[in-house]
Amino acid sequence: APAEVRFWRYVDRSDPTGCWLWRGKTERSGYGRFQVGGKGSPQVGAHRFSFEMANAGQAPLVVMHECDNRSC
Repeated sequence: APAEVRFWRYVDRSDPTGCWLWRGKTERSGYGRFQVGGKGSPQVGAHRFSFEMANAGQAPLVVMHECDNRSC
């Protein structure tokens, strides 16, 4: 499946606070990790991949969470 389809499989949008929670792999710090190319490919931050999808591939310098929830 394309990366965008696989990515959304790990996002839970049912939180009543409005947070979209990452339910996939995380690092020790609590931030989500995602393999864009599938098994064996390098992992990227889930929040960074989400930003790039929403902003036509533009890579951010820093992505901040308004809610300060690392899984959001």
